[in-house]
Amino acid sequence: AEGIILAASDTGEADRMYTIYTKDHGKLSIFAKGVRLEKSKLRYHLRSFAHIRLSFVEGKNILRLTDAEELVPPPSSENAWHAAKKISLFANRLIAGQERDAALWEVIDSTFRLLDSGRPVLPAWEQEFKARLLHRLGYLDNENADAAAIEEALSASQL
Repeated sequence: AEGIILAASDTGEADRMYTIYTKDHGKLSIFAKGVRLEKSKLRYHLRSFAHIRLSFVEGKNILRLTDAEELVPPPSSENAWHAAKKISLFANRLIAGQERDAALWEVIDSTFRLLDSGRPVLPAWEQEFKARLLHRLGYLDNENADAAAIEEALSASQL
């Protein structure tokens, strides 16, 4: 599968749980055993906000990462990295469950590619992303909504 790492949280001494939005499976929570160990072959391919190719297997109650390859590194500039963090937090909060959605993948992927492009990060990018995501998820009628409409949609939906 191809995906973008939205979040990561440490578990145990050397393990990590990743939240990844994938092109083919939607939002997934995937467990990576021993990935924080110095000898782990996967640790350098699993940086936050990276675009990756991954393989996983389904265990009894959890998906387990078996392989990963970084396709596009996370944003390198500090401003782009902070924008990626805000966008990831917002997307992670709003998107629920495993469901393939090609249009939603396009919204997330195109935004991260824009952040990776090396162009200066504009404040309007975050607002545009929020509007596109809210529109795709059915919270906004207009994809080109202004900040007031975005806030209204967020408060009305109690997100």
